[in-house]
Amino acid sequence: MILSRARMHPFGFFSDRTVDFSPGLNVILGPNEAGKSTLFHAVRHALFVPARLRKPDYDAKIVPLLPASGGDSIRVDLEICRGGERWVLKRRWGASPESELVLPGGGSLGDEASIKARLAELLPARPAAVAHILMTRQSSLAETLRLLRKDGRESLSDLADILRRAVLETGGVSVDRFVARLTEDRARAFARWDTAARGPEKSRGSDKRWRDGGDVHTAWWAMEDIRAAWMKSLAYEAGLDELNAHLRAAASACAEKEAFLEAHAATAKDASERRALEAERRAARIESEKLVKISVDWPVADHTVRGLQESMAAADSARAALEAELRDAQKAEEARGLLERHARVLRRKAVVDEAAARLAALPRLEKKSLDEIRAASAAVARLEAGRISVTVAGRSETEVASQEDFGPEKRRKLAPGETFRLSAAGRVRLVHHDIEIEVRSGDAESASGDADSEDRAGKAAQAHAALTGLLSRHGVPDIEAAELCSREWQDCASDLRAAEKSLSDELAGETLAALEERVAAMGQVTQTRPLPQIVSDLATSRALAGSQTRDLAELRRRLGDWAAEHGTVEKLIGSLALLKGRESDLDQRLARSAPVPEGFSDAEAFLAVFGNTQEDLGEAKAQLAGLRGRKREMEREAEAPGHQSAEELEAQLQDARDSFEEELRRAEALDRLLARSSALTRTSDNAVFSGMKAQLSAMIKAMTTGRHADIEMEGAVPVALSEEGSRAIAWDQLSAGTKDTLALALRLAMASYFLGDADGFMLLDDPLVDMDPDRQRAAAEALKSFASSRQLIVFTCHPAVADVLGGNLIRLGEAE
Repeated sequence: MILSRARMHPFGFFSDRTVDFSPGLNVILGPNEAGKSTLFHAVRHALFVPARLRKPDYDAKIVPLLPASGGDSIRVDLEICRGGERWVLKRRWGASPESELVLPGGGSLGDEASIKARLAELLPARPAAVAHILMTRQSSLAETLRLLRKDGRESLSDLADILRRAVLETGGVSVDRFVARLTEDRARAFARWDTAARGPEKSRGSDKRWRDGGDVHTAWWAMEDIRAAWMKSLAYEAGLDELNAHLRAAASACAEKEAFLEAHAATAKDASERRALEAERRAARIESEKLVKISVDWPVADHTVRGLQESMAAADSARAALEAELRDAQKAEEARGLLERHARVLRRKAVVDEAAARLAALPRLEKKSLDEIRAASAAVARLEAGRISVTVAGRSETEVASQEDFGPEKRRKLAPGETFRLSAAGRVRLVHHDIEIEVRSGDAESASGDADSEDRAGKAAQAHAALTGLLSRHGVPDIEAAELCSREWQDCASDLRAAEKSLSDELAGETLAALEERVAAMGQVTQTRPLPQIVSDLATSRALAGSQTRDLAELRRRLGDWAAEHGTVEKLIGSLALLKGRESDLDQRLARSAPVPEGFSDAEAFLAVFGNTQEDLGEAKAQLAGLRGRKREMEREAEAPGHQSAEELEAQLQDARDSFEEELRRAEALDRLLARSSALTRTSDNAVFSGMKAQLSAMIKAMTTGRHADIEMEGAVPVALSEEGSRAIAWDQLSAGTKDTLALALRLAMASYFLGDADGFMLLDDPLVDMDPDRQRAAAEALKSFASSRQLIVFTCHPAVADVLGGNLIRLGEAE
């Protein structure tokens, strides 16, 4: 099958454009934005994109190609030929989508499924191979390996089958599809089955079994379902036996309780009367014991109240004395604090007076005056910056003459170890009876230099005089002394300010006179016990008073309660005598009543057992009725249709176990067959793909002008190239041009195998763009050779590439 004509009316860039293709090599030439990509999309959409699409697919594939000038539809008519017959594929996408395939005899197909099936017969290879191998965009060339591994696995499988049929005798059977079918059967058999654990994946229970389990999984659960039914039947039969045992025990218990109640009915009536007498006697005894205790506690409480009242009166007097002592001690404490503060104030006042005296004794050298002295000193330093300074030291007693600049000559005697210093603006002269030394500065070498030196010397003398006058006026010998004097005055003034602040802080707003007046008015400080000891004694006294007050209130409350209830102690004793008489009467009546049965301590204990037995009999009868009802339900369950005995289910379980083992053996056989087939496939791959490797190596060697002589393969996919005498270079390390060269060679080789000897077409978008001129020419020869027996359509925007390729040239001009 080859392409004859494509009409786009409209489609993306084109409003109505027809392009005719010829057999062999066709070169589509046009600048960028001339419509090459639009033509490529038109062919691809016509072959593979149905007219009716879901919205996400429509938005992605159709909307970008709608006419820029407006409109809601695009159309393509694609004419294809095979064996001299002509088909026309018409597609319309948009508002009124439709597809039509016009057959060579004039009939047509409009059903999308029928069109797809007929196209699959016409295409030179399976649709996936055509899409991924025979129609290559420029951006996809360098991504060939990634795209093949990601989206082209089916195409690689088809290629492997073609190559194997050429090497192995498979009788037309696809080895890869055979292995794939084995893989599917094995996966279907073992789906959701853990072969290592010999059970369902993740040990899911029956209420969470996998819905997509395989044959082994299904057989296992069928076996487990029967096993569960068998276990349930066993449990039913065991439960029925247990229920019968419970029925016998319940009936025996009811009979035993009925016999006990019948034998002791009369005794229970007498015991009820005796229980009332015993309860009355217990109440009288409790009341009697209570009155006896009150009769003893009442006089004691009266005596304790009187004692507490006397003790609290004495404690109140002692506490008043402690409170007076506390006030005296607090006043003494305040007086001592005032004296200590007065002492601190006097000490800080002395520090202030001392700092003020020191400050008054120092000469006051203000900052302005110090700045004037500093300026004068700096002027002297600038004028003396170029002066000459000579130091003369005597080693023996001698006499020398000296002259500074052009001043008068001076004579002096110099003792051993004595030194003197000469300083001049530009000239120093030293005369000894044996030698004469004259030293000049650099700017004193000329006559004009002498005049400058005299001028500088004069200015220096004036600056010295100004500095000396300032130092004398402020009573300091030099600038260092002035700096020191100013610093001492500032430090002393700072000390005075700090001392005054400390004194002010201590006084806290009070004047010294007011403080001394308060000290004088204070008088003599009284000596007291330590304040903490007085406070502790007073706290103890107050705590004791509080405790005694609470105790007294509690005693008075109790006495009030007793008086309200019994009046006086004498009346209470009378009530006690009456109670004692009542107890004696009750004891006599109990002695005359019938005794309780043997084994019981009193009537209360017997009646408790009798009453419990009555309640237990009612519960036992209810339990017996419930057990009988459960037995009837279980018997009805056994009579229901579909109920099977444990013996019947055990036989079915054995059958299910045999079925599961059979499915498991079948699945394991598939597993072994798949492993063996995969191993044989891998073993034969070297032979299967050796022919393609040789063809691809020869092609890449020619297209790289001999630089890359060999190629390394993984199945049908190259992974590295080798240069002459060097190591292999992996795909990721190749340059862009070499990747494109290898990808182009791979696609041509794969296309040759897919197309075989039949008519076929291949579309390539700018396959030579990233190659250098030598590789372009070599690749062009490979493309021409491929096009000699097949249709090849190459898209390019480079006229030079079109010239190298030749063939049927189709120009695309400006956009319509």
